[in-house]
Amino acid sequence: MLQRQWKGIQSLTRQPIIHLIALAAVVYALYAPSTQVGFFNDDPTGHFSWMEHRSLLRLFTSASGYPFYRPLTFVLWKALYALLGRYEPLGFHLLNVLFHALNCALVWMLGYALTREKSYALLAGLLFACFPFSYEAVGYAGALFHPLVTFLILVTLLLYHESKQRNSTVLLGSAHLTLVLAVFTHENGAIAPLLILAWETLAWSGGQPFNRRALTFFLESVLFFGLWLIMPRSPLDDSLLQPLSSMWISALHFFQAIVHPVAPLAVSLAARWGMGREVALLAVGLVGLGAVYLLAHLSRLRGLFVLTLVLALLTALPAVLFLEGAYVSGSPRLYYLTAVGTSLLWGTAGLGMVRLVQNRSRWLKYGTYLVLAVLVLALLRFDVDFVLCRQGFYLRVTELMHMISDAATAAPPDKELVYINLPLYFSSAGEEQETCPNPFPYGPSGALAFPQYASVSDFIAVHGGPKRPAMGVTAAAFAPGWETYGQEVSLEQVRRFLSED
Repeated sequence: MLQRQWKGIQSLTRQPIIHLIALAAVVYALYAPSTQVGFFNDDPTGHFSWMEHRSLLRLFTSASGYPFYRPLTFVLWKALYALLGRYEPLGFHLLNVLFHALNCALVWMLGYALTREKSYALLAGLLFACFPFSYEAVGYAGALFHPLVTFLILVTLLLYHESKQRNSTVLLGSAHLTLVLAVFTHENGAIAPLLILAWETLAWSGGQPFNRRALTFFLESVLFFGLWLIMPRSPLDDSLLQPLSSMWISALHFFQAIVHPVAPLAVSLAARWGMGREVALLAVGLVGLGAVYLLAHLSRLRGLFVLTLVLALLTALPAVLFLEGAYVSGSPRLYYLTAVGTSLLWGTAGLGMVRLVQNRSRWLKYGTYLVLAVLVLALLRFDVDFVLCRQGFYLRVTELMHMISDAATAAPPDKELVYINLPLYFSSAGEEQETCPNPFPYGPSGALAFPQYASVSDFIAVHGGPKRPAMGVTAAAFAPGWETYGQEVSLEQVRRFLSED
């Protein structure tokens, strides 16, 4: 009877719906703290205040005053605001968490479509759910562009795959429709045709006929690129391509994201042997990728290794070519789409280990399974701790925002509001370095509270405070010990604020 029950449990755990529920549970447990986070960074002024003065139609016809053309995300935010009746942080952050959970399910489906292996699909989904650098894309409301475009790109890939399997024109047309939505969400949507072409090329190299319909997806990307060039918007840079020095910085950070399971070893390697972190990261990263390739080669998974690595590299390409290295290094949300290929890539190592011992003795097989389980759990525990620690910065910023809003509510309405030496950034410097260190060679550890261009009034309003004039200034004479927000003022001006305002 016990044996029958055990077989029933094993059969249940192999069901796809159980895998998807488990992934959703992991996402919610990991990102539950983000549902308590408020609005910060670009949220109030850069996004919400900008979109308030634009109709739905104007979002699609002009991006003046904004450096990118991403109307669909703003449409979602407008709809959510209309539904909630205000800027409710819980609702806006749940949207990010929801799309992250959906993307985990889609990564599972993509992994299963590539291998027909449910265990591989589950492993890839778990690695994606806990990908360490996704904490900003999921925990920061203003980063919705990244989970949303990833969702639409993954749906496009899967619809295209199913259209081939079923020879369905309807599914092919649906894939084109989701690609249109993707390019109107984020510029990265335009690389979906390259991902389709990479998948199609792998199938062709395996002896399958090349499907020329894959080339039709370049139409949307070309048309969107033309629209993007003529669309009114704030200029990003005088040049289209970044200089090589900037590309190198961006490439190094994306390489760290791709080899993240072994990247922390570069810190100790650099310290022990006195080498630069760039050299140490490249060394441990290439050795790690070499080990995955060896497992893939021995288990006849070379095609899967190549495809997943190409997916990771292609999704990194736009940021490396067109964004400043300093911007990339401070924006881990940019690695969110790359996490798809990265998770599938490292999942290949697990599948390779399993396949190598399939026809071996029972002891070797179960011993390998045990080693694999320990390695996966250790990696996931490391990733979970990293993500939870980074969300702590967002909670600290939220406390500051509530203090600012409460002060504005309590202050006499006829007085001007002046905030002195507001923190610009919350980081792991000082005593927190011991409790929340950055184990990776590169990348930020903290949260930007106030961009210098932002208006304090917008931060007060979105956190439930009154809509009233307010300003932030820096009084360097007080030597607060942290970077501050606002233009510098003298002590005489501070005295005037105290006596008059």
